[in-house]
Amino acid sequence: HNKLLLSISVLFFIIGTIYCLNNDPINMELIHKPNLRNRIQEFLKTTDLTLPEFAKITPILGNETRIGEYYIEFYVGTPPQRFTAQIDTGSSDLAIPDIECGKPCGFHIDNRYNPNNSSSSNVIGCKPPSPIECPKCSISHDCGYEITYADNSGYSATVYTENMTLAGLPIKEQYFGSITSESIDYGYQFEPIPVDGIVGVAYPELSEIYAPTLFDNVISDNNLIDAFSMCLIPNGGQLSIGASSTPSWGNSTFVYTPIVYKLWYTVYMADIQVYGSSIGVNPDVYNKGGTIVDSGTTLVYIPRSAFKALETSFENNCKNNPLVGVCNTRYSIFDDYCVSLTASQFNAYPNINIVLGQNDPITLTMTPSQYLVKGYCNDPESYSIAIESGGGNASGVILGIAFMQQYEVIFDRANSQLGFSPLTTFNDCS
Repeated sequence: HNKLLLSISVLFFIIGTIYCLNNDPINMELIHKPNLRNRIQEFLKTTDLTLPEFAKITPILGNETRIGEYYIEFYVGTPPQRFTAQIDTGSSDLAIPDIECGKPCGFHIDNRYNPNNSSSSNVIGCKPPSPIECPKCSISHDCGYEITYADNSGYSATVYTENMTLAGLPIKEQYFGSITSESIDYGYQFEPIPVDGIVGVAYPELSEIYAPTLFDNVISDNNLIDAFSMCLIPNGGQLSIGASSTPSWGNSTFVYTPIVYKLWYTVYMADIQVYGSSIGVNPDVYNKGGTIVDSGTTLVYIPRSAFKALETSFENNCKNNPLVGVCNTRYSIFDDYCVSLTASQFNAYPNINIVLGQNDPITLTMTPSQYLVKGYCNDPESYSIAIESGGGNASGVILGIAFMQQYEVIFDRANSQLGFSPLTTFNDCS
């Protein structure tokens, strides 16, 4: 009898504590057990005790130079089969190679998707009413699409839904493309050998079939915060799904800038600074074509006029800082030449500051370790610059992997903002 009263009292204390953390204190009078039971039952009926989910963390594989991209693993079908896919914040479609795609799909470590081996596989028809947009319709009336990326690579695919698992989180009826053919650029296959396909995680309006992305569904199906973060270092990194406002790796904070256009993760770019001074380019040059943060692009691309202004800013300081590879040479890193540098010559290079935001700007630093990279030269120990000249003044800016490295970047879709927090330990996301 006394044990029952004690158990109920403890339960009531716990419930009252949880409730008071989020509400005004409640005054309850412990009278006798029947009344207490009734009050607990009424309380449980009217109070939501669901606690927020914590972020789910999964490794990011790959690297900037040897593979040229970063990728994650996930599982598809019933029973589940392992696949890997490049994680791309600059697109919104998920695709993996189909069993029927032979030589055009290149060689990959994992098996290809075979719908006949999965009890949860469902091919999407293109006859109305179709639940998605169907750009192509096959002879058998299956929905399909084609996509071409900025590097001229691409693929054709048939659309299915499947049950999937990412970071241990289940996803029901995820739309994806089962690749039936690939377009190959310069003799390279669409994805390198360790990577099977691509997972686009921008906004669903960018999808060729206007379908929710893998991240849209993993977040909604598992009641997570609508945000994810990526930490990229030269070899690997980590992905946090349902990320919070606290960096997953330490006691630091994010600085935020608004997402100004919800198709890609587009931000406002205000300036580029070297040696503490602006390179003198009007912000319209950066923003007419949009400035996006894109994990699917290796380098940083800026309009030609901005690239020339950046080069001039380096050259104008040659008297004070005669950089090897920039000053007193016919073979500048700004002309796509590689340069051999000693440690002291490397450390003489200045930081480049990227200023984002219009009303409350934030300044993010690219150190020489981010914009001077090995792996693109005949000599593996030589350096090249990871910033490239793009198109004209309306071509926009792509802040790719070289920019994202050494930060945890949170794609906070719930609050329409991107956050950046520098790593407290160099090359360490843990």
